[in-house]
Amino acid sequence: MSTSASDGVSSIKELFSQGKYEEAAKIIILVEYIINELKSKGNDAEADKIESEISKLKTPVFEKAIDNAIDNAKDLTAKKDSSCVFAVLKAEKFAEKINKTLDIEKLKNNAYQIGIESKIAECTNYLKNGNFDDALKAYKTAEIFGNIVGKPVSGKILSEIYTGLCKSETEKAKKELKDKNINCIEKFFVAEKYAEYAENAVLSKDVAHLKKAVLKFGVESKTEEAKNLSKKDSVKALVAILSAEQYASQSNIAVRTEPLKKEIYENLIGAKFNEAKANLKNRDYKSALSALAVIRNSAKTSRIEKTDGKVISAEVEKLQKSAYNTAIENLILEGKNAIKNKDYTTALANCNLTNIYAAKLNIKPSGEVENLRKDAYKTACYSKITEANELLNKGDVDGYAALNVATAYAKKANIPVPTEIEKIKPKAHEVFANYKFNAAKETLETDPGDSVVNLLLTEKHTKLANAKLPADFEKIKNKAYTNGINAKIKDAEEALKANDYEGAIGPLSVARTYAERTNVKVPEKVEELRKNAYAIGVNAKIADVKQALADKDYGAAVGGCNVVDLFAGRAGITAPKELSDLRLHAYNLAITEKLKEGEEGIKHKDYGEVFAACAGAEIYGKKANIDVKKEFSEINSMWMEGYKLAYYTKLNEAKDLMSQNDSGCYAALKSAEKYAEDAGMTLPDVTIESLKKDAYRVVINSKESDINRAIKEGNYGDAIAAFNGLTYYVNISGLSSKDDINQLKKKVLSVGIDSKLKDAEEAYNSRDFASGLSALSIAEAFANTIGVSADKILLERKKITASFLNAKTDEIAKLLNEGNFDDAIIALRGAERQSAKANVPFPEKFNEISKKVYDTGISVKIKEANDALTVKDFSGAYVSLENAKEFAAKTGKTVPEIDVLKNKCFEIGVEEKINSAKKNISENNYEDATADIIAAKGYATKAGKSINVSNLEKDAYKIGINAQIEELKKAINSGSYDDATLAYYTIKLYAEKISTNIPPEVDTLMMDVYNIGYKVKQKEAINHATINEFTEAIGCLKEAAYCAEKSGIDISTKFEEMQNEIYTNGIKSKLKNATNALLNAEYLETLGNLKVTEAYAKESRINFSQIARDAGFDVKKITYDAYISGIKKNLDIARKAADKGERYEALSAAAIVHGYADTLEIEDPAELTSIIAEAEKKK
Repeated sequence: MSTSASDGVSSIKELFSQGKYEEAAKIIILVEYIINELKSKGNDAEADKIESEISKLKTPVFEKAIDNAIDNAKDLTAKKDSSCVFAVLKAEKFAEKINKTLDIEKLKNNAYQIGIESKIAECTNYLKNGNFDDALKAYKTAEIFGNIVGKPVSGKILSEIYTGLCKSETEKAKKELKDKNINCIEKFFVAEKYAEYAENAVLSKDVAHLKKAVLKFGVESKTEEAKNLSKKDSVKALVAILSAEQYASQSNIAVRTEPLKKEIYENLIGAKFNEAKANLKNRDYKSALSALAVIRNSAKTSRIEKTDGKVISAEVEKLQKSAYNTAIENLILEGKNAIKNKDYTTALANCNLTNIYAAKLNIKPSGEVENLRKDAYKTACYSKITEANELLNKGDVDGYAALNVATAYAKKANIPVPTEIEKIKPKAHEVFANYKFNAAKETLETDPGDSVVNLLLTEKHTKLANAKLPADFEKIKNKAYTNGINAKIKDAEEALKANDYEGAIGPLSVARTYAERTNVKVPEKVEELRKNAYAIGVNAKIADVKQALADKDYGAAVGGCNVVDLFAGRAGITAPKELSDLRLHAYNLAITEKLKEGEEGIKHKDYGEVFAACAGAEIYGKKANIDVKKEFSEINSMWMEGYKLAYYTKLNEAKDLMSQNDSGCYAALKSAEKYAEDAGMTLPDVTIESLKKDAYRVVINSKESDINRAIKEGNYGDAIAAFNGLTYYVNISGLSSKDDINQLKKKVLSVGIDSKLKDAEEAYNSRDFASGLSALSIAEAFANTIGVSADKILLERKKITASFLNAKTDEIAKLLNEGNFDDAIIALRGAERQSAKANVPFPEKFNEISKKVYDTGISVKIKEANDALTVKDFSGAYVSLENAKEFAAKTGKTVPEIDVLKNKCFEIGVEEKINSAKKNISENNYEDATADIIAAKGYATKAGKSINVSNLEKDAYKIGINAQIEELKKAINSGSYDDATLAYYTIKLYAEKISTNIPPEVDTLMMDVYNIGYKVKQKEAINHATINEFTEAIGCLKEAAYCAEKSGIDISTKFEEMQNEIYTNGIKSKLKNATNALLNAEYLETLGNLKVTEAYAKESRINFSQIARDAGFDVKKITYDAYISGIKKNLDIARKAADKGERYEALSAAAIVHGYADTLEIEDPAELTSIIAEAEKKK
């Protein structure tokens, strides 16, 4: 035990025995301070020992000290002595130390009243003697006493005090002014403040009269001082001239200080330039930067641009760069020295500062900085490990936190987590668990909720430490939860006494949770109180809703109604009848208020506000079942106003952004266009298109700049994002970029390769092999895309894969030992895939563990299959047996048991599917029934069994036929020809399946279907023809004709005219397409369209040649030109293929050339023979 603390304990005992209780109490306070000091230094054992000794003395000592202080207060009160106040304060202070509540309000009030009277008398006496300062102090003390007991002190006397103080300071200011002492200004300002407090008009007038004289003197004095100091000390001179200006401003005196001020600033700038240069010579970058900051501010304020013939801003920038470079060099050197001294804090701070200065120079920090940062974190990591070890060995819980910090530092250092951390982790968890368990026991009675949290943490960390829970853990846990339940019930009861339903619901929820966690029945009292709380809540919320409606707060009203519903349900009662009316009132109020918000939005020209208001009004209208657009018609014009506002806002925004070359201009323009469309505005196309073109150019230029900047910085993420944006805008705009797109892509993906290689290396160092391999796969894809060597990537993949396989081997072995086969096989398959991908052979150890996994897998899956078969689970058994078969193949083993079990499995499958089919038939579910029957047949074949399910099939398909007849009727009623024909063909199929006839009813119904089809298909034909879809239109015409034939309808002249018109327009359209395709050198497209025109003409028996001539098309020339184009194109293909030695491609193209020439009855091109000969050489 420390000597001072030991002596203190002895002194307490001695003073107590002598009846000197106050002195004993003071020593206890001192000893408690010593105890806290010991704990902060880690001397817990010694601190606990002292604390144990004084805890026995504390209560009796303070009890006696309190009694003495109260007796003293009573005596002093009786004597009207103001010291009684301090006696009362002493008693309260001692009571606070032992958490004792004193009943001394009457004594306290009397004491403070005496204190107030005493201090006011004291104040009056000082006033009589002209001692205004002490009078003010006495008054302020009386005022404090009055505030404590709620008895305000009269302010009349205060005005006298301030009047006296003001006169006193005024006289001092006059004397100082007479003596030409600059202190007169300070004295004056004090006098002015007191005059204001005194609220004395005459006095204020006297002070104002003095003000001009004092400040005039101040202006003259400070101006003279500035002149004298201008060349000697420019900083002090500047302060002086600025003071002179301030005094002149306060007294409305006109002064001319600019020439002198400029001279001072010039001298100051010159002096600071010399200072900055001298500092840089001494490598003192901090002082240099400080001096340059003064120069910069001084030049800006004084508007001085040059000094000694040099531009100040340029000189500052030059010296600033030199200072930043010096700073970087100094900081890196200091950081390295700090690392040598294991001072990682300084090293890290220096790294951060270096990065700041590098950014100011617009340069990338050197690799030295990153290495220094990593070294600092590494040093910090090991420092924290040492600290954690020391603390944990003493049982100090701070060791746990230190270890977590060490882990975080290891990650920041990009090093594997040191093994030392893993070694002491269990100890850290154990110490933390013990700390929390002791904390739980301490708060078991006083704060069971806190105790529960600490017990949960105890359990968690004991498990992580792989240790046993304390022997009394369950006992303490049950006690904590029991106390917690009782405490929460008590809290709820107290809250409900005050009708505080919110204060009751929370504790009751916690009580229920505590009961569930300990598997005990939730006390009935909890549910009873809970319902009571929600019942009170219903009434409270109804009142809130009414108040919200009165306040026109629709949000609170609507929300409150919903809460009433919720609370009523939880209370098990019916919501009040008035709730429906209140809710409707709330919705109507919401609509009205939202429309007002919309009007405000229009006034403020805030389209977002208008949109939000209109949308909100419509939402509330739906909730109230009100058609807002009908009942509140003004909303329609409000929407339109909003769209117009949005259009003009976005258009102006687009123009502003364009003027700033900001790529956001395109998005703004598109928004403007959309809003104009929504508002039904007609826009001048030329203007919009011109703006769009300008916007595209701005965006494309911006994206190119972003790409080049990102490439320069090596930032792949930004580069690829900008590149994707560039390609998108180039494609939709039809504009070109300044740089070649393909070259930019190569540069971007090159950066991507470097970035992914770096990611892979970092992942490898942190043993995250999966992430490393993923990064390399991306890098390889990039390399293949741009056609560069992937050798480095493949070497890295082999390195990481080798480590990955070794790690997986250990992981799989561990999983097998734990009996976790499922995760083991997943890990194994992942390893196999990676080995094959990287072409890296398995380590010998891996092959051994692989065989063991598959052997285990056969047994595991056969057992799973048997278990599944026992409960007739076909699906489970089948999957398990397929897995077992695969595993057996992997080991090269033959396992007859698998085939035996498979037969049994399919037999169960047959039975399962037949039962399912019967059940589905009984429920008229023919679709699932037929699926079951098909499956049963398949399973029977695999099991080598024959089954007869013809009766089941008949039953299923009969149900299907009846169901489809109903579908047919529905389709007829809704006029859906397509749905009707689908139902008919389904009926026909089902009838064929069971060799039965289609019910006669169907043929009758189909007459209605054909009638519908004749009308519907004519309409569809017209619709398709209108949008130039002639092939679809002709298909519809054929279908309509078929329906007419089936239903016995005579095709009308109108139908035939429409048919001719569609075929004619189709021929013209296809001829136009053929001509356009030929212009684009798309000869195949041309020939295809010509073939279609011939087909149309043939089908319709229309004079094709006449239509073509009338429409201005020379079909023979189009055909001839198309074949000639095809000859040229394929001749070129054949030539290039022959040159490359691609025999098949060359001969194929040559054959097409010959065929086209033959069609035109012209000679083959002269070079075709030589091309064929060249290609044949390549056999």
